[in-house]
Amino acid sequence: MHRRRYFFDKNEFLIDTTKGFLHIQGKDLSLGNMDTEKQTLTIEGLINSFSYLDNKEKEQKESFLKRLFK
Repeated sequence: MHRRRYFFDKNEFLIDTTKGFLHIQGKDLSLGNMDTEKQTLTIEGLINSFSYLDNKEKEQKESFLKRLFK
């Protein structure tokens, strides 16, 4: 079983999905609800953009978020 990874702060989320990493940017973002059985996630706040990352972008974002959450 593949464990999903989520990294976030109040301005961005990086979510490991079955389609790749999804990058969400916005303002005052927060994790509203997460259901691991249904594999659903609710994000609250103002969402300005969302996009899937390619491998290079994914590595850069993961590195940034790992430093952020040390």
